[in-house]
Amino acid sequence: MRIWVNLIFYGFLGVLSACRTLGGDSDTLRVQPEDKPPRSGESLTASRVLSLNEWARNLLQETRDLDDFQKMADDYFAKNGIKDALPLKTYTINLRPGNECFRESTPGHSLWWARNREQIARQIESAAQFIFVHHKAVLGKPKGPFQIREIEICPKSTSKSDLNFNAGKLIIGVPYNLVQGYRPWTSDQLLSLWRQGAHLDPEDLVVNRWLTRKKLINLWSLFDPIGSFRLNIRQSYDQESQTLSQRLGQLGTSSSLDHWKNLLWGTSVDPRRIRIANDETLRKIWTEQKSGQLLQNYRCLVANPVTADDLSWGSQAVFEKWMGQRSNNIDIKIKAGLVAVGNYHQIGVTLSTYQGAYYEYLNTQVGPTESTVLKAQVEGGLVAVFTVDDIKVDVALNVLKQLIPQSLGTAALDRATLATLDQRNLCL
Repeated sequence: MRIWVNLIFYGFLGVLSACRTLGGDSDTLRVQPEDKPPRSGESLTASRVLSLNEWARNLLQETRDLDDFQKMADDYFAKNGIKDALPLKTYTINLRPGNECFRESTPGHSLWWARNREQIARQIESAAQFIFVHHKAVLGKPKGPFQIREIEICPKSTSKSDLNFNAGKLIIGVPYNLVQGYRPWTSDQLLSLWRQGAHLDPEDLVVNRWLTRKKLINLWSLFDPIGSFRLNIRQSYDQESQTLSQRLGQLGTSSSLDHWKNLLWGTSVDPRRIRIANDETLRKIWTEQKSGQLLQNYRCLVANPVTADDLSWGSQAVFEKWMGQRSNNIDIKIKAGLVAVGNYHQIGVTLSTYQGAYYEYLNTQVGPTESTVLKAQVEGGLVAVFTVDDIKVDVALNVLKQLIPQSLGTAALDRATLATLDQRNLCL
């Protein structure tokens, strides 16, 4: 009897939907998922959930097709000199099993009709595209807070929101109506929702409970691992990397230690933050005629995008720590992907952020000493702050400008020195 009811009901919906154009339904999937017959006692919906989950795993595997996500990721990382990127299969995409999300007997939760199955398959594919974009943005090394590791797909009527994030899992709520069926989000829409902070729930975050959603979303622009603020820091480190690489071009394998110091110390290297590359260690390297190996390791570390990425994580952590220490009248405003600090509200930041591998090489004493800041504006792509009496302080708060010079050169020299002592080649 239930089968006949389903046939009549879904047949009626099919007649209705035929009269409407379903946005995106004309698009073809990269690879068609395979339908397997249900096992004994298993519903068609339950069977399709298992088949689609297997298909989702395969989407993130390496097939070497021209439009294969893993191959495109490999090509991108190779072109940009990024090594040791994790494979896309590090992530998972799942339809939640059991009856909580997808079940045979309830419209809006069933995959009994082939059209519904195809629409959910499209949602899986756009989720894979979203992961691909996310993975490129983090240089193939997911780390830190708010890092997606798993995507779960469920009807919005169950998930209660478009996006929800908790402990590395992003839940996508797929809208549904009786006439059009499931309305899968495109990868661009998912990216837009993510950047808007649609997945954030103030009650789930370790932030001051009184923050309004608007303030929370403004803060999210600082913490987003693929957001414009982090991108701005990364680009600044990339520019520093190019400058330092040019300076290193003036050094030869036979350059003396004094030549190194005259060229780098005070401009690219901060002696106060040296941990390993002290005078005694460097003299040992020159005595053992390993300065050429040190230079090679140093150049490769400076040019490695992952070095700049780790330092950008540390820089962001320093900035957030500074924000957390400001107790008087601080507000966040995002303009063109940059950060201005102004007045009107108190914001206490207590989120714990991944500091990266080179945090110890950063100047953590940044920002003005004034306890109150009232007005701010962005200048020249960096952050500028004005004091209470509105008299301009020459970039009193210019976090990027205070953090980036010398931190890359110092961190790279220390790590290159350690590798040279251990007879490791960092260029491999």
